[in-house]
Amino acid sequence: EEFVASAAEIYKDRPWKGVEAGVFRAAGALVMDSGGLRRVLVAHHWWDVQNSCFTLRLSALEGTPAELLAPDGGRSWRTVFDANPCLPLNTTNPAGPRFEGWENGGALARLQGDEILLTVGVHAFDGVTRPENYAQDDSSAYGKIMRIDVVTGEARVYTRGHRNAQGLLVAHDGSIWSSEHGPRGGDEINQIIEGQDYGFPSVTYGTDYAKRTWPLNDKPGFHDGYERPIYAFVPSIAP
Repeated sequence: EEFVASAAEIYKDRPWKGVEAGVFRAAGALVMDSGGLRRVLVAHHWWDVQNSCFTLRLSALEGTPAELLAPDGGRSWRTVFDANPCLPLNTTNPAGPRFEGWENGGALARLQGDEILLTVGVHAFDGVTRPENYAQDDSSAYGKIMRIDVVTGEARVYTRGHRNAQGLLVAHDGSIWSSEHGPRGGDEINQIIEGQDYGFPSVTYGTDYAKRTWPLNDKPGFHDGYERPIYAFVPSIAP
C-alpha cells in the first residue's frame, strides 16, 4: 500500500501507464535448520517511504519450529541485508517501465554454516533501459550474486555481470549452478565460480527488444572477454 500510494504521488502529473504494483513482491525463500533453531529467509522488495525508493531486502524470522508455528510466538522479522543503492522509480524514460520488478533475482541457496548466496537482479539499471550500469559496479549489489552471513549481515560480491538470475542450486559436489533470464534470446545456465564476471550488460547472446542487436555488445552474438554460459537458450524459454 505504501508503494502504490508513493508511486501515485510521484506520477500524478505524468501521463504514463500505471505502476507495476503486481511485481512488487516476495522473490524467494529458504529455510535453514541449525540445531534446534529454524531460520526462515525471504528475499523481497521493500519501499523506503521517506526517500521514495526501493531495494531488494533479505529478511529473517527465527525461532524453534514450535515457536514459529505458534500463533502467539512473539517472533518478528529482522533485516539481514538490503541491496544498495536504494533505487528510484523511472521518471526519465517514457519507453521503459516505471518499476521493473520482474528483474528482481531473489534466488537463495545455502552454503556452509550461516552463509548463503542471494541473486540480485538489475531491475532495468543496465546501461540501456536506465543509464546506470550497476551489474558492472562493485559498489552496488545489483546484477550480482551476493555471499551473505545471515547472523552478522556481512555481505560481499560473489560474482557479477548478471541480469536476472532466478534459479540457484548448490549441488552435492559443491558446484553452484544458476539459471538466468537474459534480454530477448539470451537466457542462460551458468556454473557460478567465485570472482567471475558473467558479462552483462557488456555482452549477452540476447538482443534489445524489437531489435537484432544489444547496444553495448560490440560483437553481436559473441560473449568475448567474460565467463561464458554453460548453455544459452536461443531463442529464450524463460527458464
